Amino acid sequence: MKQRLKFLLKHSLSLSDFLQKAKLLNIEVDTSGKYTTYRLTDFEQKRPIRDSSLISKEDKKRMEAHPEKRIFSKEEIERRCEKNVQNNSIVFGPSEIYNEYQKQQKWYKENTNIRLIIEPWQIVRQSETGIYLSIQAGHRTGTIKILNQYLDKVGEDFEIYLNSYSKFTFLDDKNKKESLQVYGRDIIAQLSQENERVPARKNYGMNYVHDLFEATNLLSRHGISGKESFKHLGEEFIANMEKVELALEQLDKKIIVQTEEIKFNQGNPQLIEKLKQLQNERKSLESAYKELTDELEIYDQIEDLQAQKQERQVSQEKENQPHARR
Repeated sequence: MKQRLKFLLKHSLSLSDFLQKAKLLNIEVDTSGKYTTYRLTDFEQKRPIRDSSLISKEDKKRMEAHPEKRIFSKEEIERRCEKNVQNNSIVFGPSEIYNEYQKQQKWYKENTNIRLIIEPWQIVRQSETGIYLSIQAGHRTGTIKILNQYLDKVGEDFEIYLNSYSKFTFLDDKNKKESLQVYGRDIIAQLSQENERVPARKNYGMNYVHDLFEATNLLSRHGISGKESFKHLGEEFIANMEKVELALEQLDKKIIVQTEEIKFNQGNPQLIEKLKQLQNERKSLESAYKELTDELEIYDQIEDLQAQKQERQVSQEKENQPHARR
């Protein structure tokens, strides 16, 4: 639900535009009450969900003082649409919205971010459609099935490709009816601990780079490119760029820590392999990000926008301060 709504917020220019496109993404929206409610029509969702239930726990605590945290409320949808218009945002039309959303989701699904070698002894059994692995969920032991689409055969081993937040059904060994969902990251953590192999990771920042490229590709379809792109991209684009830069900084810190560890454990092949993986992760992210920034040539404009943003924040803070007594 949140993925679809965030996509719609990027690609709507008015409330009516948002509502029309929501129907095309199989979302039923009701803006008549105190809260805006949503229901997916292509999933088994018995009751509509309030916009206030679609935000984080931290934001819920701040919601009374900061109603703008309810980003899916009617008022905030209208405000976001107005901002899109003011920023000259280029958006997908009703005829494009469904296919473009499916294309985005397909990219996220295919571009898995964790890779790990699975050894034959870790496989409980194999079928025509995939392999079954033994894992633990809390104190319970059971199995999960990994379909062939997430696997490659590497000699006698298998290489498994998963996303951190992909969900897999866990079947309890003692009671098959008591199944639950486990995340890809937890599966990888257990399997890598068992066989002492280091998982290869694609940094989460790549998702932001992908979104940045998609934004510029949309502009190029409308004949807008290079420096001219900047005035159409807006603050969200800059925020995504900042997230990529933060991801690079975090990788630098991890590399420094890992290098220090190796100094005292030079004979540990796992530590050395982990350092190589971190270096490769950073190299891939930096290369993709540089390709984008070189193409846009917008660093001067970015600095101008950030300066303007800071000036507005300072001005707003002064307005919100209580007047000093004379």
